[in-house]
Amino acid sequence: SGTIADFNWNFGDGSFSKNGNPTHAYTATGNYPVSLLAISAFGCRDSITKTITVNPRPTANFTFKNTCQDTAVKFVDGSSIATGGTITSRFWNFGDGSTLGGNTLNPSHAYATAGTYTVTLTVVSNNGCASTIVRNVTVYTLPEPNYVANPVCQNSAMTFINTSSIGVGAMTYKWDFAGQGNSTLTNPSHTFTGFGLLNVSLTATSSQGCVKTLTKSVQVWANPIANFTVADVCIGEPS
Repeated sequence: SGTIADFNWNFGDGSFSKNGNPTHAYTATGNYPVSLLAISAFGCRDSITKTITVNPRPTANFTFKNTCQDTAVKFVDGSSIATGGTITSRFWNFGDGSTLGGNTLNPSHAYATAGTYTVTLTVVSNNGCASTIVRNVTVYTLPEPNYVANPVCQNSAMTFINTSSIGVGAMTYKWDFAGQGNSTLTNPSHTFTGFGLLNVSLTATSSQGCVKTLTKSVQVWANPIANFTVADVCIGEPS
């Protein structure tokens, strides 16, 4: 019977409260003796002490390198937890609708298209404490090498018109003229030795280091070989 007039909490870390149902955040892990003294309106009192455990919270972390569109991104887990706890599960959200649960440390993930993706890693300890980290990964656009070259006759220079493209950034080029020479010009010319269908490769490299190569055949027509025979004749006779 009666009413409780006063509450006195001692949280065991030097903090106190007089609220009926307080909350308290501990700054360090460990075991704390928590005491509650209740005093009635008539001055009657009773106290109780219980020990609570504050478990360590894991720290989620991971590293990665931005990659090109044709290369999977490798994520390296760097999560940690203080002594007294272990990380028992990791949940990855790769930002493109793909997720990975379980306890995979260092997953690799291939993105279908270039762009920036928000990747989330949530780690959970054996005591149910969780931590989340969010980072953005960039998948760079691949260049699209292409060119136009009209057929030429043997021993004539062939002009190459570069029609390569890329979504974002600039490109540098390397040409391989069927093993007969190279060039780093955007629109080079080259005179081939021989004739026929010759394979010419164009490698485009983006400003982010993404590389793609195109190889296709160009036509060099053979020159005719002029020749004739004639018999010796006397003057005045037709040859």
